[in-house]
Amino acid sequence: MKKYVNRLSVALVAFGTAISLMPIAALAANYNIVAPSSVTITESSLIAHTNGVADSSSDVAAVASSENSIEMTLQGDGIGAGLPHVRIAPTAVTGGSGTVQLWIHEAASDKWYDTAIIGWGPTEGFPITADYNGSVTVVAIADAPGTYALNYSVVDVDNSSAVVASGQTTLTVEEQTAAYVSSEAELNAALADETITDITLDSDFVIGATIDVSRPVTIDGAGHTVSVNDSITGTALLITGDSVTVTDLTVDAAGKVAKGSAGIQGIQVYVAEDVVLRNVTSMNAGKSGLMVNGATVTVENVTTSGNTWHGINVDQGSGVTTPAILTVTGTSSHLESGPAIYIDDSESGSVTGSLEQYTRVDSAPAVAYFQSTVDSEEELSSALLNSAIGTITIGGDITTSEAVAINRSVTIEGNGRTITGDFVKTSSGNNSVVLITASDVTINSLTVDGVTTSNNLHGINTYVVTGITLANIETNNVNTGVNVNGSIVTVTDITTSNSAWHAINVDQGSGVTTDASLTVNGTSAHAEADGIHHIWVDDIALANVTVLDTNSQYESTEVVWDDNGTPRTGRSYTLQEAESNGGGGGGSRRNNNDDESDDEVADEAGEVTDAGEGEVLGAATYNFAADLTIGATGQDVTELQTILIASGYLKIAAPTGYFGPLTQEAVKLYQAANGIPATGYVGPLTRAALNASTMPTSTSDAATLTTMIAQLQQMLLILQSLK
Repeated sequence: MKKYVNRLSVALVAFGTAISLMPIAALAANYNIVAPSSVTITESSLIAHTNGVADSSSDVAAVASSENSIEMTLQGDGIGAGLPHVRIAPTAVTGGSGTVQLWIHEAASDKWYDTAIIGWGPTEGFPITADYNGSVTVVAIADAPGTYALNYSVVDVDNSSAVVASGQTTLTVEEQTAAYVSSEAELNAALADETITDITLDSDFVIGATIDVSRPVTIDGAGHTVSVNDSITGTALLITGDSVTVTDLTVDAAGKVAKGSAGIQGIQVYVAEDVVLRNVTSMNAGKSGLMVNGATVTVENVTTSGNTWHGINVDQGSGVTTPAILTVTGTSSHLESGPAIYIDDSESGSVTGSLEQYTRVDSAPAVAYFQSTVDSEEELSSALLNSAIGTITIGGDITTSEAVAINRSVTIEGNGRTITGDFVKTSSGNNSVVLITASDVTINSLTVDGVTTSNNLHGINTYVVTGITLANIETNNVNTGVNVNGSIVTVTDITTSNSAWHAINVDQGSGVTTDASLTVNGTSAHAEADGIHHIWVDDIALANVTVLDTNSQYESTEVVWDDNGTPRTGRSYTLQEAESNGGGGGGSRRNNNDDESDDEVADEAGEVTDAGEGEVLGAATYNFAADLTIGATGQDVTELQTILIASGYLKIAAPTGYFGPLTQEAVKLYQAANGIPATGYVGPLTRAALNASTMPTSTSDAATLTTMIAQLQQMLLILQSLK
């Protein structure tokens, strides 16, 4: 068993590679040693040596790394001559019942010498000057407690080793209270020695029987792991003593079963008080990672992983009457398919502390807690697999090695954090940082980063789902920021940058026939390179692919493109310049009209169709030049609704400029009345009928127009006169 090594620093005389030490009675000059009158160390193992010289490099390292050094200084008065040949005599040690070693290092040879046996310096001695002032470090080691007198001297080799200076230090050696262990046997021996209050693991090791901690002690795992072999039964680490603290330790039950039973516990605290587990991991237990049986336990930054029953079980246990109380502090991590914390009976067990990181589910008399705040890929995946968690909160930035698969209804509170997909697209199921394949998913306040667009990842991909809400989302360094494939999606206050394909794509996708609908609310911002569509629709001929820009932030144009030899017409939406700063395509603009009370605006997810609008001919008639369908907006729709309202087919107070289901039904009525197939789609036949029915504007409108023209002419005359 390794124990502490203590260092005692002594001041002394040095010449070349030699150093001298201790108080002096002068011959030529007077010398004095400034040394501690007493030193206290803790008992420890002796260092192996041959004739006073440390044998092994490990022993030398043990001496060299010791702490608690004390400096001792030799001072000459500078009067008269120095001495040509002095050395340190072997130190006499009296008192106590053990052995004391006093080690000094020689720099030139890089060796350590025990001055209690062989002294210090060459046989012929070395010179010191009259004004010498120097120091040396001595490491004191003793193997038994007690009080020892250290009597040291500097002698004159030329004068029959007459004493030049001498001194004494009282060395108090206390019982060892700390132990370093590297095996099951050493750990059990340290636990059996009640003088040991602190145990530190020096390495990983395997145990074959339960480690029973039955008294107050602190066990520092120092980042090491205790794992089990096939002979283990019951529990790996059993704590039955009060006031036990375990830190920085991993207990790995390795999935072992106890004689055919369901498995073993990782850590069990049984009817004990004031037990603290700090930065402890308990994993792979066939039962619970941590069992709190009628005990009072505080966990801080605890981790449980791969345990079959629960991460932590809080229960009285058979025949126990004391309550089981668990206090959670810090940030926990649980990677189980079952509850992170489970209370068998809320009448006899309770959990307090940092519970905001959990979702509580009551099933009287039991209570289950599931970890809902996550900050790693593993924790997020585990939470997504657990349908008991309705809301998952991202507690820290997360880097993923594959797509975050959301395949159930859930709300994810991004909390302003970032999920980074650090992988390369490998398949259609692994082509995005976040893949949503379930309906009714909400994601708030999250940044999605694809590292670089060369990874070929999309940011968020929604596939054949409905009820998807994305609010305060940012995407960066991806192919497409948000992919809407055969899905119904609403985005609010979205920001995209560095998209390689499109900022947002609205499309059915290969083999998909379900509606693809995007509603854009709030304020958008797009910082893509020139030529990148802010919103892109592959094929506007598909009536069930729509975009509704509720705040009229975007302008749209039709684009003819080649789809593997098939010509298609898509629609590109570009963010209009911000009115406040005159920004370019990356800016944003809010519609000053925030009134969305109109039934059609409130109910529809439509598509902006500003391109190809009709035109006013003179001031009397309107010509419909483009086909219209669900989701269209603009002047064409306003004029269409004006006619439908006037004809009694559309029952709204005034035109809205948006083609929704009410307008579609009114178009069907108009078509039926005019001998046109009632499809609700405004095509060439319907446009011809509409164009034939447009009438000159009213007399009052004509008068107003005439007045405006006269005013414009007058202004032109004034401007010409100013030239």
